[in-house]
Amino acid sequence: MKKIILIGLLLSIYQDVLPTKVVIALQANQASRQQHQK
Repeated sequence: MKKIILIGLLLSIYQDVLPTKVVIALQANQASRQQHQK
């Protein structure tokens, strides 16, 4: 039972962390593209 709780916690943490990492990656990607265009 404890393993199920741990997996649930990890999944909830992943769902919180992953979107922010994706946003940061997208922002960095856009910034690098703008630098290349200049």
